[in-house]
Amino acid sequence: MRTKTKALVLATTATLLASGAVYAQKEGGGITPTPPGPGLLVPITGTSCNASGGINCPVALPDLSTVQSSFDISDCGLVESLDVGLDITHTWVSDMRITLESPAGGASTIIFDNVGCGGDDVEAMLSDSGASPVDSECAAAVPTIDGIFTPTNPLAIFNGEIADGTWTLTIEDTLAADEGTLNDWTLDLDCSG
Repeated sequence: MRTKTKALVLATTATLLASGAVYAQKEGGGITPTPPGPGLLVPITGTSCNASGGINCPVALPDLSTVQSSFDISDCGLVESLDVGLDITHTWVSDMRITLESPAGGASTIIFDNVGCGGDDVEAMLSDSGASPVDSECAAAVPTIDGIFTPTNPLAIFNGEIADGTWTLTIEDTLAADEGTLNDWTLDLDCSG
């Protein structure tokens, strides 16, 4: 018998690769916070797991650096679909290239690479069912990218992969002069096992 599980997890552990370790962990919704370390185990039971609130946020995105944020998922099974939420304060959002990697070095894909947008800030959900591509969005308002969009590359690449393990979001700041902050990110998983 197949069971279906849905998990919504907000950022847990963030590591600044350029100059040491910075941790950002989320708590709430039945998830117990842990001290900074290699990750946060999130047992997924029932039909959903929603996390909110946080400690040690935000995480700086310095110029010309790479930041990784990751968390561990357990007891989820296989990925049926997933969406990624981004809450980032950053001037000149086209400086950023964002990649998502599944556990155990599985699939990895660029999900955000909005070249040419000089606007500020991102508050977006990336979903294969989004109405328009995130890479073509550049509103005059702040946040310049606000809504539900398709990612740079389809998230369906993760379908059928084992969801259990460490998921990693990597943000590269590729140009000088503009810095930012990773406020939060979410991974909304539909799993079967």
